[in-house]
Amino acid sequence: MKRFFAALALGSCCIGGNASAQVSPNAGASLDTLFNQYLNDGPGAVLIVSRNGQQLFHKEFGYASLEHKVPITNETVFEAASVSKQFTAAAVLLLVQQGRISLDDDIRKFVPELPDYGNKIDVRMCLTHTSGLKDWRNVTYLSALPTGQRLFNQDDAIDMICRQSNLNYKPGTRYSYTNAGFDLLGIVVERVTKKSFAAFVKDSLLTPAGMKHSAFRNRFEDIIPNMASAYYGPVTHLRHGYTTDETYGAAGLITCADDLRRWNEFINKGKLAQTRLQRYVLISGDTISYAVGGVHVMDFDGIREISHSGLLSGYRALVLYYPQYDISVTYMTNNKNIITADLQVKIFEILFGKKRKAAIPAVQTNYPDVATLQNKTGAYYGVEDESEFFSFHISNNKLICHEALLQPVGTNEFIYETTGYRFSSGGDTLIVKRGGEETWFRKATSFKPDAAALKPFTGAFYSKDAIVELTFELRGNKLVAFRNGYDSVVLTPAYQRGNQTAFRGFDHGLRAIYLFTQSKKGAVNDCTINLPRANYIPFSRSKSK
Repeated sequence: MKRFFAALALGSCCIGGNASAQVSPNAGASLDTLFNQYLNDGPGAVLIVSRNGQQLFHKEFGYASLEHKVPITNETVFEAASVSKQFTAAAVLLLVQQGRISLDDDIRKFVPELPDYGNKIDVRMCLTHTSGLKDWRNVTYLSALPTGQRLFNQDDAIDMICRQSNLNYKPGTRYSYTNAGFDLLGIVVERVTKKSFAAFVKDSLLTPAGMKHSAFRNRFEDIIPNMASAYYGPVTHLRHGYTTDETYGAAGLITCADDLRRWNEFINKGKLAQTRLQRYVLISGDTISYAVGGVHVMDFDGIREISHSGLLSGYRALVLYYPQYDISVTYMTNNKNIITADLQVKIFEILFGKKRKAAIPAVQTNYPDVATLQNKTGAYYGVEDESEFFSFHISNNKLICHEALLQPVGTNEFIYETTGYRFSSGGDTLIVKRGGEETWFRKATSFKPDAAALKPFTGAFYSKDAIVELTFELRGNKLVAFRNGYDSVVLTPAYQRGNQTAFRGFDHGLRAIYLFTQSKKGAVNDCTINLPRANYIPFSRSKSK
């Protein structure tokens, strides 16, 4: 393990004469303590905190290879995963600066094979996850071997993106994280520059930034010097995480924490520094946190944070920059168990001595009576993301969400851990607040069928969008979806609304809502499957052979 920190440098950090811009004097020691919990005979990480190019804190620990007990060093490289997006964004912004692309250009100008969905999808939307395009990786979860379990290359990605017959929503109206836009932009860079994406990024960004240990990957079988193996699972039973992937744009960068430190210095003080921070303004007029530079730009108690994290296989990455302080934080790990979202909050609180999470409302001592709870029971479906579903019932005079006991914070408001549930007075709508974001739900009719009522939903259904056929069969009183004789998903009745009946399940661990449509005569010929980031995937009943 290597460790270095300059406590005095952190403690005296004051930028631009702003006397209030002080960093906690004990930040170095606190960061060291934070990572002590992960010091074991297992995978590890590298964390670097720097200011104006000078390293203030540097910690390396754990093994790059558990099999051979190779320690992680400053030169150990990892998958950057979605941190790669800011490199793709920078490549696009360079082309914009050169007048070769406009952020207002229709993406179909460069990728004409993408269907015309009736509404323009421009380059800016692809950079900010506001295009409405489905996340193609999630669509593959409906197949027997989804992403992560079989090799996908760039051609596979573009094919899956372009075969989607509809969008998640009208472009420009919402933010929904999707890898599709950035994978398309990887192709745009190649078609405009007439160079491979990897070569253009290396020549235009990596080399000028001094990132000597970084490159976008080529073949997944390639031997990469100093590459850490990835691990996931319980500490007592860790498993290998493999990256069988040859796509680029949304991910694909191989790098080390020290190179990312150089990147933070280069990109946040270079010619794209201001342009990359332009956040997208939705058609409604609301400004989202995601900017055209492939980063989140957020303010916490007057402190601006530019950030992005990444997760792929057992690798995680985190890049933070605080412009008022000129402080850079870069972190890479081969241990999936160290959650970067939690780490991001803790690092902020250690550096600046401020609590970032909103205070949790106080729980009431008196629980609402059963009569008050009654109109809150039943099924609720997501308005913006139809893969989301909540079911509430009363047990021992208390309101239960699935299996979780909710605590009251008001007559119509409840909380479970840090998630808030606010019902309308009539119980017909629900707002769920998670991580400061509010999500709307509507009430539907609960559905508890017997075997006879499930019969119309049986049979084979095919999707051109997902390139898969699912066969729904009865197993006792359960409806089960099969891809083949051994690969199946047990479906649980969820709700009914009008002529639609919904079931819920988990396919390869990903939540899914199977929404069947019945004709007036009761025939079921259509099914739509809703996944996170990929709603409205159409299936039609297969014709009899």
